[in-house]
Amino acid sequence: MGGGERNLLSLTSRLSRTEDVTVFTNSDLLANAFDEKGVTVRLHPIRSRWLKFIPVRDRSLERELREFDVVHAYSVSTVPALFGHPKAVWTIHGPWEKPFGGRSIVAERWLKHAIAVSTDVMAHCRFRKCPITAIPLGSLSEDSMIRASSDPISMTNSSVRIGVLGRFQFIKGQDLAIKASRIVAERFPDKKIVLQMCGSVNDEYKKDVDYFSQIMRDASSRKIGQLSVEFLSHSNNPLSFIDEQDLILVPSRYESFSMTTIEALARGKPVVVPDIGGPKEIIGAREDVGLMFDPCSAESIADSITRVLAGHRFNASDSTSRPSLLLARLMVKVLELSIF
Repeated sequence: MGGGERNLLSLTSRLSRTEDVTVFTNSDLLANAFDEKGVTVRLHPIRSRWLKFIPVRDRSLERELREFDVVHAYSVSTVPALFGHPKAVWTIHGPWEKPFGGRSIVAERWLKHAIAVSTDVMAHCRFRKCPITAIPLGSLSEDSMIRASSDPISMTNSSVRIGVLGRFQFIKGQDLAIKASRIVAERFPDKKIVLQMCGSVNDEYKKDVDYFSQIMRDASSRKIGQLSVEFLSHSNNPLSFIDEQDLILVPSRYESFSMTTIEALARGKPVVVPDIGGPKEIIGAREDVGLMFDPCSAESIADSITRVLAGHRFNASDSTSRPSLLLARLMVKVLELSIF
């Protein structure tokens, strides 16, 4: 389960306490996860999609959606199934959903509102009439958050554990994490550095399989200092993985939001994230909760990690307050959309 699915699970389980929420999915895995959280779920084949800017509608799903007051497309392929509903909302996760050109012209004829998951994503949207709001779309349950100590965090010990969480894809930048960690190991030859990467590979996409094979080869190449790179199988409980790390690295070339960043902050863990998209909006200028790097640059990642290992001080108690604020903003917006 990726960050987007984890976010949707948290959001719907929270909303279900006060609202009548139903999730439509064609995945048995997701259906079971929602059911375990007490969220009403319907397994339904999703036939709607886009042919460039031409919508392919799903009349069967459209008929089922008529019984709901508000319908929310969390996946771009489901947007055409919402057409015809008076209160249709599209959550846009990134520019790859193409919320511009012909698709935006067609979609806004039917949409009541659109949500961009960050101001960076919003900058790619081109709606002339449809209202659109940028809001960091990350939600966590209260039991996922901890009350961190107010004592500053510093990583000057003889060892450090750095965690990378996410699907193995080129855009997620695991290759950059390996290159950066090798640079850092050369700078700190006496420090034991453990880089742990936890994630899954989509076997249906050859490019993802090839990418994973390449980073495996990169990780096993010439040993530098006391660096070790470990690969862990994907876990549906990312918080336990995060808790085991000293630092969470998000090496992505682009992140529209970054659920991993939110989860790390909620657990009181400092982060190193790209200066782009959602992470930039979440961290801002607050270097007491995380450091940023130039996207696509292993050298810049290494420089940020070097600052951490050289004694940069974080404040975990400030970190854990940020997901709470984001969740509060999200809940208000969702409820506003439910009554417009």
